[in-house]
Amino acid sequence: MMLFTLIKAGCVATLSEIRDAFQLRLLTCLYRGSEGTSLVLKGGAAMRVLTASGRYTQDLDFDHDPRRSLASLQKTIRSAIARALRGSGLLNASASEPKQTDTVARWKISGRTSAGDDLNLTVEVSRRGAPDLSHVVKVPVELSDRTLPRVYVSVYDEQALADNKLAALLDARRTAPRDIYDLEVLLARGICPSAAAVERAGEPAVLMRRASEKLDLMGWPLFRDQVLPALPREVQAHMDEDEYLATKLRLLEGLERCLASGASTEHGS
Repeated sequence: MMLFTLIKAGCVATLSEIRDAFQLRLLTCLYRGSEGTSLVLKGGAAMRVLTASGRYTQDLDFDHDPRRSLASLQKTIRSAIARALRGSGLLNASASEPKQTDTVARWKISGRTSAGDDLNLTVEVSRRGAPDLSHVVKVPVELSDRTLPRVYVSVYDEQALADNKLAALLDARRTAPRDIYDLEVLLARGICPSAAAVERAGEPAVLMRRASEKLDLMGWPLFRDQVLPALPREVQAHMDEDEYLATKLRLLEGLERCLASGASTEHGS
């Protein structure tokens, strides 16, 4: 079954939509076996699966317990990539393994769409530490392609995602406007960073100052170039410089509410 022809009636799929469809296909192939259950999806792809975030992501990032076999992980990933590529509709598809160590395993997948666009995707698995299973949930994923089964994808819960996104936003070594988009989505869903995450970031006044300064560094041109192309067309149509500023203000207001309420209890408690 082709991954793409039309996403909506009369609309040819964008490259981001095609990549997103292939990612879901690959996730289905990864989690249909028993070894796949040891992988925990994180980052932007976890946001997509768990919150239906509108932002498409180029990579699939996972955590994997280093106490489990690297060889078994490699067999699982290689087999899933091969199954996902079969019937995907991608032309001249190939996969490489640029890094395979005890701490990080990385695969690069490339192909060409029927429209002639190059599609590239990275699968990266971190094995630096065991995932915190107390913050892992299983989310059902089912494709319209009935030749593939419904699977349950292991992802970090919203609390863990909020903590990680706050740390990423405040990281002085990182300037990624996608952190603004993702954290604002979580705050809008009522998910506050945990008390521990806030404590690591410093006193509330310091946290707010650091957040504000970081947001000032990420102007509209950076967001327009890095994030806007990864958003659905209907979102792009309403996102301009004024709306981006409003997004940043909503993020700061959401953080202030969280800090005023005691930085949040664990989500769901």
